Amino acid sequence: MKSIDLTWGSATANATGYLVRIYNSAGTSLLESITVSSAATTSQSITSSQYASIADGTSYKFAIVALGGGEYLNSSESEMISISTNSAAGSISIATQPQAASKIALQSAEFSVSATGDGTLSYQWQVSSDSGTVWSNVTSGTGGTSATYTTASLETTANGYLYRVAISNTKNGSTSTTNSDEALLSVAFANQAPLVISTLEGRTEVALTLRASGGSSGGAISYTTSTEGCTINGAAITRTTYGSCVVIATRAGNATVYNDVQSQASTVRFLLGDGNVDLTFDGQGGDLAFEYQAAIRVVIAVVESGKVQVLQDGRPVPGCTALKATPTAPAVCLWKPSSFGFPKVTAILTPNNTANPPRNSAVFSVRIIPRY
Repeated sequence: MKSIDLTWGSATANATGYLVRIYNSAGTSLLESITVSSAATTSQSITSSQYASIADGTSYKFAIVALGGGEYLNSSESEMISISTNSAAGSISIATQPQAASKIALQSAEFSVSATGDGTLSYQWQVSSDSGTVWSNVTSGTGGTSATYTTASLETTANGYLYRVAISNTKNGSTSTTNSDEALLSVAFANQAPLVISTLEGRTEVALTLRASGGSSGGAISYTTSTEGCTINGAAITRTTYGSCVVIATRAGNATVYNDVQSQASTVRFLLGDGNVDLTFDGQGGDLAFEYQAAIRVVIAVVESGKVQVLQDGRPVPGCTALKATPTAPAVCLWKPSSFGFPKVTAILTPNNTANPPRNSAVFSVRIIPRY
């Protein structure tokens, strides 16, 4: 508010009050008279409430008259004094307005403004969560009272927020304020880290507990399969016959930061037998067809160290007997089928620990076809 403070020394004897006269800068035109009703008062602040036309950057002349009462007349007018009001703070020019920002949850957004004025500029960033109806000063992030403001780490709840800055220009005790344009903030869900299924092998007729690791949200993991013959209940998957199931894991996101994330499709293999001895043929297990006299690579994996042999229809396979095998080093041999048909192939482990009985693999029916 514009104001002029006047003081005129000690109280005048026999005065009942004072009259403050305001003249133009030349002292030739009376603009306003203000009555001070107390004789003890020797000062007066003149504002627009006493003189509505008071202006910035303007010179005035003032004179004081002591008011008499009863048998006393008013005094003559005092000598005039000149007083000038300060110039008002000028307008604010915004060269660069805050720009809209699109971010992903957990990132921060930066808003900036470039402005000039003829006084001292100050800044106060504000945010609205209701499309600009109500504005509040920012209380988080950094630079809330500077030309550049950076939000705190964002969540999707801030999607659609508006930001602006109130810029104040202060000069000669006078302040003017203007608001910048509004800038829209968009916040999208963040992607989680990859999710990987780590359980890739089980036994037929036995429920296998699936496990997956990764993701970022801490949300629940669910599993799905579209493979016929495979059943999933929660994290347990079962298959009644030899083969495999293609499984996808999904970790749920959350309401404010993360999307759901899916693993790549993983093949979970189901083997026959009790799991102590496994047979695979040319890198694959199961009922497969091979050509007559073809050299078939047989791998025998075991859970404890010992010697293994491979049997075809109950007879040892040449080159596949008395083979050493350990849990980390499977036995390997080559089998050349000597007849057509459907030979039954199995492996027997004789553990090094004689306290443990021999163990058999599942019996595999392998189809042998003519060689063309």
